[in-house]
Amino acid sequence: MSKRRRKSRRQGDRFVMLYHWLLECPAWRALKPGERALYVAFKYKYNGSNNGKIGFGVREAARFLNVSKDTAGKYFKGLQQKGFIKVMTGSSFDTRKNRLATEWILTEMRLAGISPSKEFMRWRSPKNDYPIYDGASSLQRFRRQKLND
Repeated sequence: MSKRRRKSRRQGDRFVMLYHWLLECPAWRALKPGERALYVAFKYKYNGSNNGKIGFGVREAARFLNVSKDTAGKYFKGLQQKGFIKVMTGSSFDTRKNRLATEWILTEMRLAGISPSKEFMRWRSPKNDYPIYDGASSLQRFRRQKLND
């Protein structure tokens, strides 16, 4: 009997996954392109077990996105207001040696065994410009619309 050997996972095999239900929710559609890019950067820093400990400062985000610190700060604020991220631990500049970035929680992911809150799914636009996600895929909604026409 030969045993199957499991291929080892190399470091280069990581990827960022965005679900369709996330991309179709009103909060995602209301995000500015820079806020979306910052969220992808958060997902890039998420390794599957570090939710709540994702250290990401405004300066680092500005370098990552190639924007100014002020612009990166606005992107952080936009993601927080729509419920995609929450602060776990605030930043600290106690001494020059201990400069710690803010640690973040992705509300889409589990945190220490607790189910994700997905606060962005409850977000509603003050203008009601964005369609409400009804759980159907784009193809299902397209077919439904064709049947009704």
